[in-house]
Amino acid sequence: MPHRSDRAYYDERWSQAPLDLNSDQILRLGKILCAYAEISYRFRDQKPSICDLGCGTGWLSNELSKFGSVVGIDRSSKGIELAAARHPHVRFICADALTFATEERFDVVVSSEILEHIEDQAAYLAKASHLIQPRGFLILTCPNGNAWPIASPLSELQPVERWPTPRRLRTLLDHGFDVLTHETFLTGYSQKGVLRWANSRRIFHAARALRLEHVARGFLEQFEMGLYQIVLARKKS
Repeated sequence: MPHRSDRAYYDERWSQAPLDLNSDQILRLGKILCAYAEISYRFRDQKPSICDLGCGTGWLSNELSKFGSVVGIDRSSKGIELAAARHPHVRFICADALTFATEERFDVVVSSEILEHIEDQAAYLAKASHLIQPRGFLILTCPNGNAWPIASPLSELQPVERWPTPRRLRTLLDHGFDVLTHETFLTGYSQKGVLRWANSRRIFHAARALRLEHVARGFLEQFEMGLYQIVLARKKS
């Protein structure tokens, strides 16, 4: 169960959340929609049921509602209140993801920037699996633990910050999911270890001069050096 201070933190955080999406949210949205496009052919004759697990103020739930029926779940009563007011066409439920009890199952569960704020990450992923229909899908984004401790300069640290490395994330997912795609994205931030060299401004300036910046960023992402990671996985039989 979350500490009461955690709930108070998120109630305050979401009450101050702007309506407009920031650049990170737009980037994550693009990645999530690309992942959904990979499986969308399976739902040609129907609208899938989608769960936005940890929906905050519901901006992602709203975007996902263009493709199916969406339920947004979040433990912050303030977040759910704002989500319901801003997006009345979406169903929202105020509940803790780890203790939420329902018979409802979904074709797709989307979890964006939630896992890293959970103490028991294995339990959270087990709950996500429980909410998914047999052979249904999980789309998950979270920061890349290889890039820690870059969080502080980017944003305020939240009550729990446990960034999994790509290897750790694959280990966590292996118990309930078959990983279909897994990549990192957004380079140029971390100055930790080898990333200090990899994200050097001189290298990117040289790559830009040679019109190879896209290639350089693709190389870093291929070797799991992006700030964020995204996974598309299928629930195991």
